[in-house]
Amino acid sequence: MPNNPAAEADPSRLLGSVGVALEAAGVKWAVVGAMAVAYHGWVRASLDADAVISLNGCSLDLDQLGGMLRSHGWEVEVRMGEKGDPIGFAMLIRDAVGNQADLISGIRRLDPAFFDRTIEENWDGMRLRVASVEDLIALKVFAGRPKDIEDVEGLLQIRGASIDKALTLKLCRGFGTQATKAWERIVIQSKA
Repeated sequence: MPNNPAAEADPSRLLGSVGVALEAAGVKWAVVGAMAVAYHGWVRASLDADAVISLNGCSLDLDQLGGMLRSHGWEVEVRMGEKGDPIGFAMLIRDAVGNQADLISGIRRLDPAFFDRTIEENWDGMRLRVASVEDLIALKVFAGRPKDIEDVEGLLQIRGASIDKALTLKLCRGFGTQATKAWERIVIQSKA
């Protein structure tokens, strides 16, 4: 029995460890979701640890990636996207104490330069790759859930002047008309 179970309930630590394994295998990755939102200045209560990954250019296929992650002692569950889903697959990684990190890949219409804009950062003792604020906003606008839109509004409040709005608009356009209109509405309402 662990001495301090609360100290072990830390999905961000799991994602940091998974990131080290991904990099060793040549898998491109970037933190998105609540951790990335917090990195960019909008902190909210959440325990999710999410990353976008790409197997392009690495020597692993999906099955081999799952096997490599299992070799680290993690439980791995793969959920394939169905026809029409905006993602190709989600890989859920769990450790022995129940932390979970979600790896998402095959996002429809993701900008090809997404990984080129990631920010490498040492954060709380971990080496992370974090999505740029513009890419993060575009992904959240594309997802379109109320919590995602709230995150975008919060990021605009905190980072407004430093956000490249032209790039963000371009990235939203890549996700389609609905994402473009949603971004334009959010900018008008925030007066950013």
